[in-house]
Amino acid sequence: AEGKPYLVYMTAGANKFLRVYYGKVKECIRNLPASDSED
Repeated sequence: AEGKPYLVYMTAGANKFLRVYYGKVKECIRNLPASDSED
């Protein structure tokens, strides 16, 4: 049970990073003309 806090810390950090990254990407996509949306 020593690696659990580390795993929780990494998961929280990854979630925060992905949320910020996704937000920036979403904003960039919103500024682009919606000609081709593959996602």
